Amino acid sequence: MKKILHLVNDEKFIGFAHQSFTRQENVQNDFWVLSSAESLKHITFSCRLLTLSEFYTEETTAIVNSYDLVVIHFLDVKYDQLLQNTALKPKILWIGWGGDYYWLADTLSDFHMYKPLTRKLVSKILGNRLLYFFAKKVNRIRRKKRLALINKSISYFAPVLPDDYQLIKKSHADFKPKFIQWNYGNLEENYVKGYEDFTVTANDILLGNSATPTNNHLDVFKVLGKNNLGSRKIIMPLNYGDLNYGKIIGIEAVRFFPQQANVLSDFMPYADYMKLLQSCGNVVMGHVRQQALGNIIAMLYVGAKLFFYEDSITYAFFKNQGFIVFTLEELAQKPELLDVKLDPEIVLSHRSKLITIWGKQQNMKNTNNVILLK
Repeated sequence: MKKILHLVNDEKFIGFAHQSFTRQENVQNDFWVLSSAESLKHITFSCRLLTLSEFYTEETTAIVNSYDLVVIHFLDVKYDQLLQNTALKPKILWIGWGGDYYWLADTLSDFHMYKPLTRKLVSKILGNRLLYFFAKKVNRIRRKKRLALINKSISYFAPVLPDDYQLIKKSHADFKPKFIQWNYGNLEENYVKGYEDFTVTANDILLGNSATPTNNHLDVFKVLGKNNLGSRKIIMPLNYGDLNYGKIIGIEAVRFFPQQANVLSDFMPYADYMKLLQSCGNVVMGHVRQQALGNIIAMLYVGAKLFFYEDSITYAFFKNQGFIVFTLEELAQKPELLDVKLDPEIVLSHRSKLITIWGKQQNMKNTNNVILLK
């Protein structure tokens, strides 16, 4: 029987990983959380909780070496000591979330996660620009060392999208971990369960997924501000992420769109949130990096139109997969796109493609491929 050790964070969707791996036969999956917390808040299944001092001992290393594969879910710096351990025997698979690997693309001159207005705001929030750029230079030196450590110790890498892997290889041709496809959850059981017959019914706008600068809110405001929005609502989830940034964006949203802005800054029951989303026939995701994939998948499934920047990694992925998606650059030229409703046949085609890529059967196949890694 193959033994797999999962090193995870205390996050709700880790349950998706537990669901996927434990339904496979002839494999033992153990989940460990490295944390200073005394109890788990989000993980509901049986999981071992260790402090870093408990984890980094010779005795624990001996236990880790009894496994065939170690899977790191989100490569936090707290695992660097593990990667440096020359006594470690199992192969390592890194399942990336985005925030733990986009630093590997920062050397590309044509890749910028922030659009101009957001870049200015981020610099302002960070304060002294000279100090910021000095820190960035120091970080590049540190990142070079960390890349060498990754190349030396990690055998496999599963980013959110295959396009992310190509982006990293473009930036670092010597990136050594081999690509493998694996994603959290599946369409039928996790993304749209209970909402299989849910469809969008109006043309309001869902803008972004969180209070994080990579949403490029200010730059999207500039595009939308050129449209006659009428009574159309702009729904902005700002209830998690960087709350300082979210507060600034909330104020700017009301200034730009006093009649249309619906800023979500407090917790909202899921049923109420879904009722709001039912009015959103338009979804604008201003990220250049991959982000909010679960939201995007769900909104495509229920028939919404998706708008991205044309240099978005996610836009390129969906376009190449044959989805009908749009750009903010197109919207700037054709404001009437906000009033267009997708043909029902296109929506059905999107659902079929989504199931092919992220359905239960494909998730089981991808999980089995991980189990077979040597």
